[in-house]
Amino acid sequence: ASGAASASTCIDCDLGKYSDAAGSTACINCRAGTYLPTPGANSSDACVLCAAGKKSGEAGATSEEACEECGPGSIAGAGSTSCDGCDPGQYTEAEECIDCPAGTYCTPNGEKNNCVTAAPESENTWTRGAERSTHITDCVCRPGWYRAAGSRNQTWTYKYQNFDSHPMTP
Repeated sequence: ASGAASASTCIDCDLGKYSDAAGSTACINCRAGTYLPTPGANSSDACVLCAAGKKSGEAGATSEEACEECGPGSIAGAGSTSCDGCDPGQYTEAEECIDCPAGTYCTPNGEKNNCVTAAPESENTWTRGAERSTHITDCVCRPGWYRAAGSRNQTWTYKYQNFDSHPMTP
């Protein structure tokens, strides 16, 4: 193989690409999950990882805009090409899937809700000490309390009685 006819035949790799070997005749795309906003890179180390909580399936991306936010209830580490969903009964915090604690329930999209907030007129709701609850119906009245039938607009009425816990239904 012969070398370049002149120095002017050597050109920088475009944005999103690099060349890591002397005598290269082509540039290599930065891998998916990264981007490269500057030309002339000589190593894959120049490719910038998409931030945690974002993903990109596009190889050769040229800007951070190629990195898309993960939706609620899913996580991605830095440089990810996809978002991973949390298990039922979990929510996301600081790019980790965390079990919903007792007294709360987590919706399928990973939102954590407090049983008391769901039924604000009563602090006498709980999840029987269970973690990873997934629906408001997992919230029940504490022993000694029951939920009286509400009206059509789903108002909550709590009364003290010495009954077993009864599920709350919206």
